[in-house]
Amino acid sequence: MRGFFGARTWLAVLLLLFTMAGGSQAQRSAAETPALKAARSFRAANEAKILRFFAHLLSMPNFGGNLDDITRNAEFIAAEFEQRGASMELLRLPDTPPLIYGEIRVPGAQRTIGIYVHYDGQPPAGPDWVHGPYEPVLYTGVMGAGGEARALPRDGESVDPDWRIYARSASDDKAPIPALLSALDALRQADIPLTSNVKFLFEGEEEMGSTHLGQYIETFRDKLDVDVWLFFDGPIHQSGRPQIVFGVRGVTGLDLTVYGAVRPLHSGHYGNWAPVPGQMLASLLASMKDEQGNVTIDGFYDTVEPLGRQELDALSRLPAYDAQIAAELGLAWTEGGGATLAERLLLPSLTIKGLLSGSVGAQARNVIPDRAEAALGVRLVKGNDPQAMLDLVEAHIRDQGFHIVRQDPDLETRARHRILVKVLRGEGYPAARTDMGLPIAESIIEAVQVAAGGDALMVPALGGSLPLYLFTENLGAPALILPIANHDNNQHAANENLRIGNLWYGIDLYASLLTMRAPNAPVAGQEPPSVLRVATFNIKELSRAKIEQVDETGVGANPQLRAAAAIIQRVRPDILVLNEIDHDYGAIQEGLDFSARRFARLYLATGNDPIEYPYSWAAPNNTGILSGIDLNGDGHAATEADRGERSHGDDAFGYGVYPGQYSMAVLSRYPIAGDQARTFRKFRWVDLPGNHIPQGFYSDQALEIFRLSSKSHQDLPVQVGAQRLHLFLSHPTPTVFDRDEDHNGRRNFDEIKLWVHYIDGDETLVDDAGRGGGYDAGDPFVILGDLNARPDADESLYDGRTAISQLLEHPRIRDTGEVAVSRGAPDGKPRATTAFRGIGARIDYVLPSIDLEVLDGGVFWPAAEEDPLGRELAEAASDHRLVWIDLHLPSPSADLFPFLDRARPVLLE
Repeated sequence: MRGFFGARTWLAVLLLLFTMAGGSQAQRSAAETPALKAARSFRAANEAKILRFFAHLLSMPNFGGNLDDITRNAEFIAAEFEQRGASMELLRLPDTPPLIYGEIRVPGAQRTIGIYVHYDGQPPAGPDWVHGPYEPVLYTGVMGAGGEARALPRDGESVDPDWRIYARSASDDKAPIPALLSALDALRQADIPLTSNVKFLFEGEEEMGSTHLGQYIETFRDKLDVDVWLFFDGPIHQSGRPQIVFGVRGVTGLDLTVYGAVRPLHSGHYGNWAPVPGQMLASLLASMKDEQGNVTIDGFYDTVEPLGRQELDALSRLPAYDAQIAAELGLAWTEGGGATLAERLLLPSLTIKGLLSGSVGAQARNVIPDRAEAALGVRLVKGNDPQAMLDLVEAHIRDQGFHIVRQDPDLETRARHRILVKVLRGEGYPAARTDMGLPIAESIIEAVQVAAGGDALMVPALGGSLPLYLFTENLGAPALILPIANHDNNQHAANENLRIGNLWYGIDLYASLLTMRAPNAPVAGQEPPSVLRVATFNIKELSRAKIEQVDETGVGANPQLRAAAAIIQRVRPDILVLNEIDHDYGAIQEGLDFSARRFARLYLATGNDPIEYPYSWAAPNNTGILSGIDLNGDGHAATEADRGERSHGDDAFGYGVYPGQYSMAVLSRYPIAGDQARTFRKFRWVDLPGNHIPQGFYSDQALEIFRLSSKSHQDLPVQVGAQRLHLFLSHPTPTVFDRDEDHNGRRNFDEIKLWVHYIDGDETLVDDAGRGGGYDAGDPFVILGDLNARPDADESLYDGRTAISQLLEHPRIRDTGEVAVSRGAPDGKPRATTAFRGIGARIDYVLPSIDLEVLDGGVFWPAAEEDPLGRELAEAASDHRLVWIDLHLPSPSADLFPFLDRARPVLLE
């Protein structure tokens, strides 16, 4: 097994080089931020109050088996977070501790973090508590090592960070509650906004095995869509350094009972003749491990998932602290033949949790007990299936000659089998481990480093077990553990405690996390990049059903979307517009772009070359939104009963057989100012000057409400360093399904024409917020999307021009057709083709304003002989091709259109 970790020496050399190269970044990460200053200032002024609040919380009995007690805890905690502006509710299943759910929405935030804490504790029983488990007592140090009990401090009294508070759940796991509340108070007092939407999930039966958590998650999963889950549980490293943990062990177990005679026997009368259950059980247990503590059960280590390069790197970085831990614990040797504790935690373990056979000490009697019992715990790592591991243990038991029963044997069974063991299997759950190279982890690591004042330890997996798999597998979101408790906290035992300095660290940590910078986002005030790559991609029918197809690891598994993701990972645009992506319309109305974020997380942020988009945007579209009248004049006004049918789309404002079909979304590496976007979804067709509505085709009733945009027209600002860039997004109706009146061709022409009026500052335009006028920001812009218009087509010829020529010939717009070309276009087709149903048309566009310098561009459609895999990807992903251009942004102070008369906009009719 040592070969599993055999790369330590050369990895240490690589690490040294990496550390030398990245030292300046680590120093920047450790700098005190405004949020950290606010947290420390608030804590210093309120230390006594925070401690008294914590003591009150600890005085509330919180064993999950007592519904009255645990519910009182839940109601108290929810009320405290509501006072800080969170929207809270108690989710309930019958006869089960409440699951506390809450959220804080942040205007303009493009990321949602989930925070998990459990508020229940271990049962309070036990004879070794110096004080009652729910009678919190403050000590000046470690109890029994010089620390003395003292009163809780009064306001203004100084607090020593080495003091400790003793009570059940002091460290496991109520400490994050006052720390989170204090962090929120500090940020609000300093008027520092949160940078992420936050969702809280506080569980009330974790210490009882999270029996109902899976059912809760399945019942309320629509509430639980986040970008990353942060678990605040467990201890910091034994060296006292903070740690970021990327996984946990799973857990299962079994109870064994070995039988002797049907009743206890006098050891004088029957000793040396009757079998002794304790000796039989001891022999069986001894056969399961060798002298080094390695499990000898066949296949026990076979399913361990190997560590990756980054995990091996992380192991090599951990401090050599085993000797200090062994000395602290009074251990002369450790299992594993010299392997470190961190290495051993990445292997499955088998532990005898308890033994029972007769009595010892003063209670011992001269008898041969009738049975001997053992409780075995099995800790699991990534790759181990709980029940399969128990199958291996049972196979080993049979190999030792034991006959396994599931209940106490009768006389007939005893007579047939020489040695018997009753095996009762536990359920348990698997391990979970998050990829240490996950891009979203970058900002989390930075936030922890800020709070810790330096580098934190990166640990592949925690020794304990948490139900992380329910989040990583069932919800498909990554999960990290950020512990704050001291390692010597007597977790799960009598005299559980928390060092006060660790509570202070928790406040710092949470303030830093709640205000952390988005991963891959530029630092505020940073100049624009030298090259900005902008792209549009119509991924055919990018539906929610396809997005949510995942494999057993929770990674996107739809073949078409995997091909599309591989293309995006190859091109690596900084800003990407997606067409034909379906949305949950109700969620979009609430500002929750689940589909775009799930696609980014499940497909783009995975694989061999992941790419992270910390910012996303989607807004309501007209697709599938019923008008309530007969728009197409066929004598039938579609209703909800027509959902899923062609007739539904024919009477919707934009074609779609259900609301949200064929929508649009944006993924970006740079912050999106969604709260400053302008949309023209509801703008009426009749209100467009010089419109081309077909005469006599639509009824007067239809024209009163008919919207011009078949999806939406959106002006979306993106902050690229110091420069503001506007994205003009639309997806006009295709010029198909027409009659002689050419109603779709006319609509397509006018949907494109709307951009002409907008760019030229037409004062007659009114957006969905009621704001009048056209584009007046003065910043550069890019028009992106599937515009369903061909330069060489004449079916939409109005005013003597094609629809797309309105843009291609506009004096403020660059035609990128000579740059964004493909090498694999069909013979005889223009190199700028982007494909549509195989006919090789140019209908997808990235058109920048004339002040933007175009450096390069392309259409992802490789020639088969040059790039056969790329060709296969392009044809598997969509009937459209991804189009991209590289831009150089001007100085923010540059006048974009100095040669134009701003007083008199030129409307191109």
